Amino acid sequence: MTSSEGARMTVGGLDFVVRASELRRTVGITVDRDGTLLLHAPADADPDRLAR
Repeated sequence: MTSSEGARMTVGGLDFVVRASELRRTVGITVDRDGTLLLHAPADADPDRLAR
């Protein structure tokens, strides 16, 4: 996974914008003010595992 926030992922009918970080060690979900779902994840996270 790259550190760009352009990556997208759909899980259970919900669309997430993925924000990867080299410093992050855990996964977090945030709802932005405009209703966008943000998935914060470590840069080396496996996308298949994030989808679970």
